[in-house]
Amino acid sequence: MRLIRFIFLLPVFLWAQNHLLISEVMVPSSTEAGAAFIELYNPTASDVDLSSVYLSNYKTYYQLVNGTFSTRNSEFLVKFPDGAGIPAKGTRTVALDGAGFNAAYTAVADFEIAGNDENIADMSILYKGSNLKLETSGGMMVLFKWDGSSDLVQDIDYMPWGFFKTNWMDKSGVSIDGPDAGSDATAYLADLSTTSQKGIASLDGTHSLQRNGIQEISETTTGGNGITGHNEATEDWQSSFMATTPSPGSFSEVEGDGAGTATVDSSSVQAGETLSLTFSLAGTAAYTLEKVQIEIPASWTFSGSSSDVALSGSGLSASNVDVNDHLITISSAQLSDAQTGTVTISNLTSPAESETSVFGVKTAVNGGNLTNIAAPPRIQVIKTLTIADVQNNVDFYLGKIVTLRGVVAIGTGVTSTSWTDVYIQDASGRGINVYRAGEQVANLDRGNEIEITGEVAEFSNTTEITNFTFTVLSGGNEVPAIPVLSIAGASDSTREGTMVQTAGVITDKFTAGSGQNLVIKDASGSIGIRIWDTSGIDLAGYNIGDTVAVRAIVGTYRAATQLTLGYAQDIFKSTLVPFTDGSGKVSLTPASVDKGATSDLTFSFTATTNDTIGMVSITVPDDWQWSKSVSGISMDGAFSAANASIQNNTLTFDNVRLYPQNTGSLTLPGMTAPAVDTVSVFSVKTAEKGGVLTSVKSTPIVIVGNGTNIQTIPIADARKLADGTPITIKGTVVIGAGVLRTDRTSAYMADENGIGINIYSPAGVDPNIVRGNLVILKGQIASFNGVVEITSYTTTILKKDAPLPQALSLRTEEAALTGFEGDWVNVKGVINSKSSAGGGTNIYVDDGSGEVTVRIWDTAGLNLDAFQQGDYIDVTGSHSVFNGAGQILVGYDEDIQPITFSGKPIQLDVVPKPFAPDRGEKMPITYNAGNADAHVTLRIYDLGGRLITTLVDGDAIPLSVPYLWDGRNELGELVPVGAYVVHLEVVDNKTAKRQERVAPVVVGTLLAR
Repeated sequence: MRLIRFIFLLPVFLWAQNHLLISEVMVPSSTEAGAAFIELYNPTASDVDLSSVYLSNYKTYYQLVNGTFSTRNSEFLVKFPDGAGIPAKGTRTVALDGAGFNAAYTAVADFEIAGNDENIADMSILYKGSNLKLETSGGMMVLFKWDGSSDLVQDIDYMPWGFFKTNWMDKSGVSIDGPDAGSDATAYLADLSTTSQKGIASLDGTHSLQRNGIQEISETTTGGNGITGHNEATEDWQSSFMATTPSPGSFSEVEGDGAGTATVDSSSVQAGETLSLTFSLAGTAAYTLEKVQIEIPASWTFSGSSSDVALSGSGLSASNVDVNDHLITISSAQLSDAQTGTVTISNLTSPAESETSVFGVKTAVNGGNLTNIAAPPRIQVIKTLTIADVQNNVDFYLGKIVTLRGVVAIGTGVTSTSWTDVYIQDASGRGINVYRAGEQVANLDRGNEIEITGEVAEFSNTTEITNFTFTVLSGGNEVPAIPVLSIAGASDSTREGTMVQTAGVITDKFTAGSGQNLVIKDASGSIGIRIWDTSGIDLAGYNIGDTVAVRAIVGTYRAATQLTLGYAQDIFKSTLVPFTDGSGKVSLTPASVDKGATSDLTFSFTATTNDTIGMVSITVPDDWQWSKSVSGISMDGAFSAANASIQNNTLTFDNVRLYPQNTGSLTLPGMTAPAVDTVSVFSVKTAEKGGVLTSVKSTPIVIVGNGTNIQTIPIADARKLADGTPITIKGTVVIGAGVLRTDRTSAYMADENGIGINIYSPAGVDPNIVRGNLVILKGQIASFNGVVEITSYTTTILKKDAPLPQALSLRTEEAALTGFEGDWVNVKGVINSKSSAGGGTNIYVDDGSGEVTVRIWDTAGLNLDAFQQGDYIDVTGSHSVFNGAGQILVGYDEDIQPITFSGKPIQLDVVPKPFAPDRGEKMPITYNAGNADAHVTLRIYDLGGRLITTLVDGDAIPLSVPYLWDGRNELGELVPVGAYVVHLEVVDNKTAKRQERVAPVVVGTLLAR
């Protein structure tokens, strides 16, 4: 690292009428950041002093004058060292990192910004971020001059790139006061707005941007902030620069280098086409070209053989050809305006996707250097796109211009009257949003078929066509290819932007913001439907309990899938139809394997609807090793005549015949499990013939080794932690997602001790949170209105159809308290009353100790007609809190059952062991009065017959009733250590017959050590 490298001892330093140029910028991929550099060229006839010249890659560089700098880690503002210069017709290369530059190009840069190479002069640092880079998404480079005292800097040259234009420069309207003696601010002249600047949008990270000659094409030469009065923001960089192989320090302006013309015989080709291209080359009257180089874009496929290159014409008759990969170099040429030539390149294959391909052409005169010609030939590669092509490859098409045809499914003014929010759909069965801010574009009406050209963008999980133009082709068309799906199929967010048809029972209806929401449910799940007030749809005729069909657009809201309804004719009353797509049950054997073991996996299928499943797909997890071949797969029963195909890790079977009377199995041979403890999920999808492959409700899993080595903490310990604390817990789902709520996940899990917690996610109904799934959840502890929950979680499924934990047996009085919130509990008692309340039913149950509310939401779909006042019931559910009181949430028919009984003798059971109440222990006592029409009294006496406390004194029920004695007397004081007697007395209300039972109980303590 040295302070200075270049000192010019010349009598005069001149700024000529022309000025320094940024001649090449290399914006590498993030993995090759060290390859970044900026090349400058001096086109003037005089050497130029760089001592007051600065270089920066951020838009507010002009704030240098008042000492304000960027705060972004990727940016820099540097000055050339005193005494540095650039000779006439010479170049200077500035590397971000000298060592990285040397490694990339086997060359030494003239200056470096961030490195410490002793052979390279350092730029003077005014600001340097901690992660310097030139960003492919959108960046800029500006070369400017400042005298150290003026209010304003002077632009020398400027160059923007990428699609993220907010990082570009525009000093319009900026006034600033520098360190001069005055305090008045000075205003800059207007630059061209960033939205109108013509930077090169697409960078691939491997090619640099190089000038085509020294002309600043289309640049305004007056009224600007440039050092020569130019408006440096007006250059058409898309024409004056091109992407080609990096060549730092090689820009040449030898008279005649870069002269001549090159054209190609095709202005456009089809994507993926194999063809020949003929380039016509000519020199000029002033210059005869001796050397030509043609660079084939890297996105094209070329054999690289000289036999595929044919020369003709008098200007190339004696030429030699050298082919090096995609570079074709022709030497010993004699190209002039009178002697021309053609180069025909065979066996070229165009890219698979649409793009504008630039064929770099460089020319040189005798003794010169290969230099880019001013107008390299370009070919438009056109792929006939469907909307499905774009939607299935969004990452590729982002920022690209595409042309699509489709029918308007939701038109202008339906979802918004303030901007254009339109959806179109084509025969591929996919749709896409069309968006423009601030105006409603006319003629985008429902049923119009349009051809639209615009930029692919993405906003909040919605793919959009923006900056568009369009032509109406016809009107009055039906929206094409609307798939008819189950709600589970319609909930697939990968169908975003597509109009689908589904049906379900309305389970909720409410107003929210400037619109209304419906929630509908079928056997596969539930989904929300959004109806904006601007649509004018009247929903008065649609109520909870109605079955409706809807045609609506798939979208997302707060990470949950929802449908947007646009027109009254797109909702109508209907009936539910069992869907074949996504139906069926599948089991997988073996259910567990050793780490790294190789075994055959058998998938056994049964149908769950009367319709026939005609297609099945199985996706094997990435970490399994297998042949990735259909060879050797055993197909039995419903699969005996099936056809198998494979793409990546997914096997697809068609011509399947799976229906209730015809089961089937598939055996995949030689499947090698991962070498680590894990739980492998095999994604299985089914569909009827011609349907849409949809995930089955319960996907099969295989436990590998121990299943997981994830460390967990007890749920009881997790519940004690502060909100926001990260936790990892294990338990079995006891109430699954979609039972208590259908618009989000509100479910419950419990461990082997019955200790539980709420599982919450606003992102729709989580398909992994299914009753009986033994899971590990990694998330954060939170609390809301007295309910403790785990949220922002990820899920690892350890087992499916696991047995539910033993519920905690509580008295109804205890269950009415808040201390068991989240736990898996059981009570038994008589129904005191029953009522409907806010989208559900409340049943009030009492075992004689006090009433508790049993809550059953309508979304659970339980039939409660058989349960009436006076009935005895057995209830198991998750304990929750509502309005400061405990309640029990029930989600399944099997969890609320009637109790039938006959007269039984009274019973009293006490655990035969001491307990230590001073350590918080309680003694379980269970009694049964054997009769409903009786009075029961449960007391504690000491051995002298003195009454210690009365635990129960009230009406009896003919059930086993649990009680926990805390070792305290009537005054709430702990009793002394010793022996006591539990006394149960039951008096029949009709006969006055008295029955008694007694049992000993011992109160102890832990001895100090």
